[in-house]
Amino acid sequence: MLGLMASIRLLGLLISAYFQMASSILAIYAKEQLGASISDVALVVSAFYATSAISNFLIGVFAKWRNPKLTLSISLSLMLIAPISYGLARAPLTLIAARCLEGFAFALYSTTALTLCSTSSNSPSERDASIVAYTSSLALGMMVGPAIGSLVVAELGLRNAFFLAALFPAAAIALVSLSMRGSDISLAPRKGRGSRSGGVLANRAFLAAAGVYWAFAIIYSVLLAYATIYAKEGLSFASDRVALLFFGYFSMTALGRLFIGRLVLRIGKRRALASSAAGAIALLAIASTSRSPELFALAFVLMGIHHGIIYPTGAMIIADAIGPESLVRANSFYLLSWNLGAIIGPIFASGIAILWGIPAAIMASAIPMAASLLLLAVLAPISRNHKKGASGP
Repeated sequence: MLGLMASIRLLGLLISAYFQMASSILAIYAKEQLGASISDVALVVSAFYATSAISNFLIGVFAKWRNPKLTLSISLSLMLIAPISYGLARAPLTLIAARCLEGFAFALYSTTALTLCSTSSNSPSERDASIVAYTSSLALGMMVGPAIGSLVVAELGLRNAFFLAALFPAAAIALVSLSMRGSDISLAPRKGRGSRSGGVLANRAFLAAAGVYWAFAIIYSVLLAYATIYAKEGLSFASDRVALLFFGYFSMTALGRLFIGRLVLRIGKRRALASSAAGAIALLAIASTSRSPELFALAFVLMGIHHGIIYPTGAMIIADAIGPESLVRANSFYLLSWNLGAIIGPIFASGIAILWGIPAAIMASAIPMAASLLLLAVLAPISRNHKKGASGP
C-alpha cells in the first residue's frame, strides 16, 4: 500500500501526463478539424483558466473541505469527462464547454494536492523536499504526456489521442480509491493569525511570488495557444514534431525540478526566482526574432527550465511566509494567479497576433514578466548578505 506522499506524487504524474498530452494538441485540433478561428482558439485555451480561476477564488474565500480523498475523487471523476468530450466534439463550442468543466476539476485537484504537500511536515527542509518531489512528478508527467501524444497523433490521428488521454484520469481514480486511505489532514483553515483572505493577500512575499507565477502563466499560455500554430504554419513543423516540442520543453522542466533543491541552497529562493524570470524574458526575445526553425525550437525547449524553477520556488517562498493554518487559502490564491495570467495571455496576444503577427505576440508576453521582476525587487528584495548554502527565502 502506497503512503500518502507517494500516492500524491504518482497522482501528480498521471494528471500532468494527461493534461499535457491533451493540451499540446488542443489548439491544432480545434483549428484543423473543427474549423476554429484564431479567436476561437483563444477562447478554447482561456475557458479552462477562467473556470479554474473562479474555482480557485471560491476555494480561497471559503476553503471548507475537510476530506482530501473525497475532494480528489470528485475532481478526477469530472476530469475524466473532458478528454472524451474533446474526442466527440464536432464544434469549438463543445471544446469550450469541456474545458470549463476541466478547469473546475483541476482547481479542486491542484489545490488539494499542493496543500497536502505543503502541510506534510513541520520541518521547513522536509516541507521543501515534499514540494520539490511533488512538482518533479508533475514535470515527469509533463514530459511523458506530449511524448505519448506525438506517437498517438502520428499513428492514430488527433481525435483518437484524446480518447487515449482519458486513461490517465481513469487510472488516477483507481489510485485514489485503492491506495489513499482517509487522511487526518484538514483542508479547512483553522482560526489564527493570517487566516483571513486579507492576511494572505497583504503578505509581501506572497504577492512577489504570485506576481512572477502570474507573469509566467501569460508566457506559457501564449506559447500554448500560438507558438504551436506558428511552428507549423510559419516554420513548417509537422503535427507530430509540434508535440515533440512539448516533449523537449517538459524534459527541461523535469531537469529544472531535479536541480531546484541545489539551486535554492546555493543562491536562495528569491534569487532563483528572479534569475529564472530574467531568463524567460531572454528566451522570448530569441524565439520571437529568430526565423530559424532550429533556434526557435531551442528557445522554446529551454523555456521549460524556467517552468521547472518558478512554480516550486514560489510555492516554497509562500510556505515559508504563510502559516499552515492559511496554506489552503494561500495555495489557492497562488494557483489563481496562474489562472488569471493564462486567461489574459491568449486574449491579450490574439489582437497583437492579428495585427502584427504571432512573433510580435510572443515578444509582447515578456512585458508582464518584466513588471513582475520590478515587483519582486520592491516587495521581496534579495538579501545582499545571502551566504552560500543558506536555505532561507
